[in-house]
Amino acid sequence: MKWITNNDLLAFNFVKAKSSTKTGFNELDNQLNFIQANDFIVIAGRPSSGKTILSCKIALSSALSGNNTAVISSELRNTYLFNVSNLSTSSTNFRKHLFITQIKLIDNIQEFVEKVEESIQSLQLELLVIDSVSSMFSSSNISDEFFREDLCNELKKLGISQNLPILITSDCRSDVEERGGCCFPYVQDIEVRTLQNLSTKILLLFRAELYDISHNEDGQSTEGVIDIFIKKNKGGALGSSKLRLVNSSQLEEIS
Repeated sequence: MKWITNNDLLAFNFVKAKSSTKTGFNELDNQLNFIQANDFIVIAGRPSSGKTILSCKIALSSALSGNNTAVISSELRNTYLFNVSNLSTSSTNFRKHLFITQIKLIDNIQEFVEKVEESIQSLQLELLVIDSVSSMFSSSNISDEFFREDLCNELKKLGISQNLPILITSDCRSDVEERGGCCFPYVQDIEVRTLQNLSTKILLLFRAELYDISHNEDGQSTEGVIDIFIKKNKGGALGSSKLRLVNSSQLEEIS
């Protein structure tokens, strides 16, 4: 697991913490009232629903706005984020404010959280993105619900103590498909149940085309469309938004 070195620190430009962070999507920002300090945001959906690309776009928006931002993942590579950004790998602003850590396994929650806390303090982070909480467990613990819940509880505490917004992606359980019909996800479908209560904001993602629904009720094509349902929004209203997946690394707003 690669963590912070002195050379890593030199790649960041420390700035004063901001009170809110933009997602990079105007409609989503308007509905969420941006990302606030102490937010614990959950983006959930079935596989291929768009969780990773949305979380990466939000991380990039934060970094490009001058916020020190970290992405922790067991799967992502730096090149994917550069593809998502449409920026050259030599982009100065991008490299100053974004840190990517790829991990393999989590066997010891306390050790992992301590390393995350060290990173937050050393890099003076203003946003932490974790993609995906479901894929960071060792084979011996991957089905242990208590292990996952303990990890999420510790991350929530860490966010509060550090006054830091944390965004976590999570799968929804396969029960969604077993219900039949259009397979819209519900909050209770989130794989790690404790996230339902810990979160300040919950975004559920749905792609109709994955269920062979080619057009919506208005006759519009569902190709590449990601429906975002805001099911929890502390201090704000619930609502919905739409994005279009242009390709594997590009999203655009649908007006």
